[in-house]
Amino acid sequence: MDADHKTLFYFAIFDGHGGSHTADFLTAHLDECIEEASPQIVPKVIRDLRQLGGYFRNFRPHFLEPFLPVDFEDKYGRDHSASTERARQQRKVHIKGKSGQIKPMIFIPHPNATDDEQQEEMRSLENKAAAPAASTSAPSVEAVNSGKANGTSGSNLEETIKQNAAQAAQAMEEEIDEDEDPIVIEQRRQRNRASPLPGATTAYFGTDRSEHESLVIRERDLVHVNESQQQRPQVPIPTTMTLEQRLCLSFLQCDTKLIRDKYNDGSTASVVLVQSKGAFWETKEDLDLILAHVGDTRILLCEAPRGESIQLTTDHHPDAVMEADRIRKMAAYVSSDSFGENMFLGHVANTRALGDIAMKPFGVSAEPELIRRTVKASEAAFLVLISDGISSVMSNQEVVDCVKLESNPTQAAANILNLAEQLGAEDNCTVLVVRLPAWGAKMPDLSKELREYRWHSEAQQSRARRR
Repeated sequence: MDADHKTLFYFAIFDGHGGSHTADFLTAHLDECIEEASPQIVPKVIRDLRQLGGYFRNFRPHFLEPFLPVDFEDKYGRDHSASTERARQQRKVHIKGKSGQIKPMIFIPHPNATDDEQQEEMRSLENKAAAPAASTSAPSVEAVNSGKANGTSGSNLEETIKQNAAQAAQAMEEEIDEDEDPIVIEQRRQRNRASPLPGATTAYFGTDRSEHESLVIRERDLVHVNESQQQRPQVPIPTTMTLEQRLCLSFLQCDTKLIRDKYNDGSTASVVLVQSKGAFWETKEDLDLILAHVGDTRILLCEAPRGESIQLTTDHHPDAVMEADRIRKMAAYVSSDSFGENMFLGHVANTRALGDIAMKPFGVSAEPELIRRTVKASEAAFLVLISDGISSVMSNQEVVDCVKLESNPTQAAANILNLAEQLGAEDNCTVLVVRLPAWGAKMPDLSKELREYRWHSEAQQSRARRR
């Protein structure tokens, strides 16, 4: 590729648990999903995840927000099924207003009301509407009585009745109906923000039936709400995706495929895309590192010339502050195993992973942690991707210092594996070393004495065990 254009290189490490299917699937298909990611498949992926319920009932990842249509929540919202059920229970009734005018309204039953109670309340409202208005009949009665008392003739009596009826009708027209008064309507809207639907004339607070008066809403308000929703501006959906958006979508898409295949094992994943002008291992320009990460595999960066280790990822364990806040909303619990390691729901060590279908509704998510870091070519020596089998027995600095001793990345990875085995690693161990432009720079060995002490101590214990 032309040096004026940026090249992109993909590196990844996976650590399966409970089986190898998920890790093998990611090894074979995750890079393909990143390449084929498109805005068109975002709604389907989010919809498939929401069908899991529980933690994913309201799932809406921030990085994919621009690709969701305006009416997405209307179709697949958090309470879509509940609102559909409520819509079935809503019935049209005719209610008499203060002026006696009959107006169509929608009856909304109280959520705690039984079917019999709903029917009884509806009948009560309809009976009130069907009863003749007292204000319209009173003038006629008074006119008849006065006619008899004064000895008025029949023709004069009929004329008086008509005049009184006309006056009553005119008074009714001139009367200001509270339901039509814009000031009253606005006061009700402000007072009843907790109503189940916009524009409700009354609202209930809490679950006490006594607080629930008559939950009704005008049909014209419902029409107004529907019209306002249709008039919402249609924001165009972007046709291109950033690298972060591609990574987020590809992780979630792979997770939906694993859920569809119904394999119960899982895997962590740490991916880094190295973006540069020309070949990244010899460029003089700045490097862009774009990372996507779930679980407790790690990506380490060695900074030259100080030789210090920089951990670019975060272990997604139950005791991590960010993860503890996230899973606490699901009322999940964390326990310690016999080795003192915190376990989520007493079963898994990682709160984020691909696969692990049984744990999905409880908060085990494949939504990746996304990081972008720009580093100078003269300060970027190499990257090391390791599984938790390595990090459980070696510190980050020990891992990085082992790489400094070799001129060949493959041999450096082998040295890390050998040392981890000598230090008693029992979990599966995976190492990937990626050389960057500052590879080979002179850097101090910051953990040499510690490694030698640990190596001799472990050798003595091993000889003692053999005796």
